Amino acid sequence: MIATVLCIGYGVVLVGHGLPFWLASSIYVTASILVFQRISPNLAERRLDLNSVTKALVIGVLSSIVTWLIFEEVFLVRLP
Repeated sequence: MIATVLCIGYGVVLVGHGLPFWLASSIYVTASILVFQRISPNLAERRLDLNSVTKALVIGVLSSIVTWLIFEEVFLVRLP
């Protein structure tokens, strides 16, 4: 249910409404990591400290840039 809400939020709110693809995807991936980490059954993983937020942000930014570059340079598809 949570994954569905995050995906719908990404598709309806973030993409196609003025934000560049890489920024919208960075927000989505970072938020997804933090949300799923927060509801983890492991109590130690539920804590959101500066290190975990920084790690999620780096993963979000890098994954969205890599995705954007692959679509633009390899598949020759212009993303919004």
